[in-house]
Amino acid sequence: MPLITPEERVGTTLDGRYRVEAVLGRGGMGAVLRGRHVHTGREVAIKLLLPEHARDAELLARFVQEARSGASLAHPNVGDTLDMDVEPESGQPYLVLELLDGQDLAARLEAQGPMTAGALLAVVLPVMDALAAAHERGVVHRDLKPENLFLAHDARGRVVPKVLDFGIAKLLEADDAVHTVTGGVLGTPHFMSPEQAMGGPALGAQSDVWSMGAVMYVALTGQHPFEAETLPGLVTKVCTEDPTPIASLRPDVPAPIADAVHRALQRDLDARWPSMEAFGAGLVAAADAAGVTLAPGHRELDRKSVV
Repeated sequence: MPLITPEERVGTTLDGRYRVEAVLGRGGMGAVLRGRHVHTGREVAIKLLLPEHARDAELLARFVQEARSGASLAHPNVGDTLDMDVEPESGQPYLVLELLDGQDLAARLEAQGPMTAGALLAVVLPVMDALAAAHERGVVHRDLKPENLFLAHDARGRVVPKVLDFGIAKLLEADDAVHTVTGGVLGTPHFMSPEQAMGGPALGAQSDVWSMGAVMYVALTGQHPFEAETLPGLVTKVCTEDPTPIASLRPDVPAPIADAVHRALQRDLDARWPSMEAFGAGLVAAADAAGVTLAPGHRELDRKSVV
């Protein structure tokens, strides 16, 4: 049976278990569908590789990596991976995720503009705790960006930030980790660390620290830390220049918080926050110094000293 398009899936039952109800969105490699488990009635999100990519061995490996990475992280601020399989009839792999109600951070910024420091910390601190837990398990995300931070609403309408898409995450020191060809780079250019932009083969947790710093910079200022008309030009700036100080773009952002974000964007690893946990703890300390009130549940990353 040939692979069929996401639109052709609507109204069908995938693998005898998931009734496909709508196409929610498309990306460069895949599509996300809204579905419903035929037995339990639970609504789910179903991710499929697009037909033109479904037989690409490397993309399939990345798809499988996403399932493994997501399923291994039992954390309230990580989107849940519920199931993964290959449909016997078509041979098409699929990934089943919890269906989230809300919007991603990119949509929030587009609709409402830059955030206050307090509002942003309420989003990123829980996500940092999730990423710190991932790093403890040897999983580096490698594609942190506003589109992958989701502001989900729980059953009582409260916002629960979640980190999504570990699809290019790399298990540190794993023999079966997904690799690219020599010099290949995976990720989103504006949010890549210098070492990732240069195609470094060994990316650690500090690469995610840099990317989170870039996300915070955008959320606070409405601008990327670096801009260029070409990818080589952007890579050159990331690897050789410092971003415009946040204070010159948003004077109202408390200096301790701006300083913490700039430390995350240091090219020198020795000058950068050594871990996501240290970055989060540094932000908590900065908020305290600036008089920014944090909810009690947003202080988990303060449990260890700031390095």
